[in-house]
Amino acid sequence: MKKGVGLLICILLLLVCVAALADVAIDEINFPDPAFREYVKTSFDINGDGIFSDEEISKVTSIEVDGKKIANMAGVGFFTELRTLSCIANKLTALDISRNTKLTNLMCNENNISVLDVSKNVELKSLNCGSNNLSTLDVSKNAALTDLACYCNNLTSLDLSGNPALTSLECTENNLTELDFSRNTLLKNLHCYDNRLSKLNVSNCTALKQFFCDDNNLAALDVSNNPALENFFCYGNNFTTLDVSNSPILADAVRNKERKHNQGNEDDYSWNYDYWEKIIQSGPGETIHDSILIVSPNVTVIAGDVVSRPSDGNQEGPIAGYTGLQADADGVWRYYESGLAQTGYNGLYCDANYGWWLVRNGAIDFGYTGLWCDPNFGWWLIGNGQICWDYTGFWNDPNYGWWLIGGGTIAKDYNGLWYDEDHGWWLVRNGAIDFGYTGLWCDPNFGWWLIGGGTICWDYNGLWNDPNVGWWLISGGAIAKDYNGLWCDANYGWWLVRNGAIDFSYNGLWGDPNFGWWLINGGTICWDYNGLWNDPNVGWWLINGGTINWGYTGEYNEFGATWNIVNGQLVF
Repeated sequence: MKKGVGLLICILLLLVCVAALADVAIDEINFPDPAFREYVKTSFDINGDGIFSDEEISKVTSIEVDGKKIANMAGVGFFTELRTLSCIANKLTALDISRNTKLTNLMCNENNISVLDVSKNVELKSLNCGSNNLSTLDVSKNAALTDLACYCNNLTSLDLSGNPALTSLECTENNLTELDFSRNTLLKNLHCYDNRLSKLNVSNCTALKQFFCDDNNLAALDVSNNPALENFFCYGNNFTTLDVSNSPILADAVRNKERKHNQGNEDDYSWNYDYWEKIIQSGPGETIHDSILIVSPNVTVIAGDVVSRPSDGNQEGPIAGYTGLQADADGVWRYYESGLAQTGYNGLYCDANYGWWLVRNGAIDFGYTGLWCDPNFGWWLIGNGQICWDYTGFWNDPNYGWWLIGGGTIAKDYNGLWYDEDHGWWLVRNGAIDFGYTGLWCDPNFGWWLIGGGTICWDYNGLWNDPNVGWWLISGGAIAKDYNGLWCDANYGWWLVRNGAIDFSYNGLWGDPNFGWWLINGGTICWDYNGLWNDPNVGWWLINGGTINWGYTGEYNEFGATWNIVNGQLVF
């Protein structure tokens, strides 16, 4: 009985100790920053005893300490039920939220944080860490993230492949050179202006409404798969043509609204751009708002059958005496010589202001995409009426077949293997894929390969007889130049291969590390040979069925004499 009472007392004391350990003193040790300590004490110490109990801690789901001059958020980890943390505009250089695993909303922008680890915050849905000093940001563990703002940092890369739920991204004013949105199909708002982006693919972002990519290094921009676009700022880039035909709201503005020009002034940071704007209502009951398209003044904008050339405003017709490309009163771009429309002109034309375009029946053919042969300028790849200067790779034209394009023109002098990331390896001869070629090909850059129907035979492993260069052993499509030994081909049987080629001149014994010793004649195994053989390198041996008869020991009669054999070898 006494033992039972003693045990009960020990259990009660242990529970008291555990409870005491769970309490958190509101002191300089646990909350070193005086401003943060005062905030948590005033806000969450319900009974005013200077200690946080488990119950008090469990009730803290939101902390908002914006602009309180806090330099250290140590102690925030005690609040393990925290869902929202807002510590905007403080003096933080670090922030440890590794214990706040239930956090869904974090706003820590306008501080001086250099490292931010959110790998433990897998429930995070909204993160604003803009205006800090971050050089890296890893959000690969935050699959639930829908809103990310990381503007005004020092980021050079940003991997969003682990954020399929993302609907809004603001990564402006960083040093980003590329962004991959292939898995961010729900993205609606994208702000990536003031970076160093040279290419941007938003073809998978079909829900995109707000798109701001101004002031980058984009040489081209395709929005043909973004039908929901409402506001689109893309000025300050390097492209000179933009097609918004598949974005109905923007296309309607270009067709029916005036192209306006903003010269820039002190109030708008000296911006210089052309723009269209219209009033829209996205859906029933939604707020009426502006839809705006902003481009650089030198950009030609295509909206279906309507083309707006740089700073047109309301074009009233061609300029008298003008030579070059310009829009007529109906918005049709034509080629003029001394003010006269050249309706019979068919071919490429280079305008001093607008570059190279395909003119057919005197007008730019914005609908033409494919290869074009000009009698004066040769073969070129045309995209929406314009030479595709930046295109390098294979192109399949329905009229002319597959060709290798380099810098927009057919690479007619190219003869060799070429790898295209979309179409793989092919043999190109005089600029065209040679689908009729089957055989070995030696490329000065890539070596010897077996070609079948114009492409490398990656799956071929075996012997191949080429009418020009003879029999060779192929491994994974390439000549196995390092192979020296016997090889059994399913179609051609056993042969001796040396430096990748069948050695038809070899006659004698051959010791293969994998298959043992065999008698070779004319490069192949002598299966029918039975008897003694004298090899100048390894001496006399007894051969049985083409291989050394290692198991034979005894007398053997041949050449009119009796010979003594030990383990297959003649002993004199």
